[in-house]
Amino acid sequence: IIGWANDVFSYGKERNAGDPHNMVLLFSAEQGLSTDEAVARTVVMHDREMMRFLELTESVRRSRWISTEL
Repeated sequence: IIGWANDVFSYGKERNAGDPHNMVLLFSAEQGLSTDEAVARTVVMHDREMMRFLELTESVRRSRWISTEL
């Protein structure tokens, strides 16, 4: 998730360096999206995964099967 957030901020630098390892650049190249559309898709994907992570974290905290010390 952190990597996807970083990709939103670093895609310009990575594009200029010729580094293809960036979600924004991947969406743009593989799906023919504009940069703005690719950024928006990356943000949506990041936010969905972050929300799911927070939901799972809370469910673990509330679980009676997990020790409170853990």
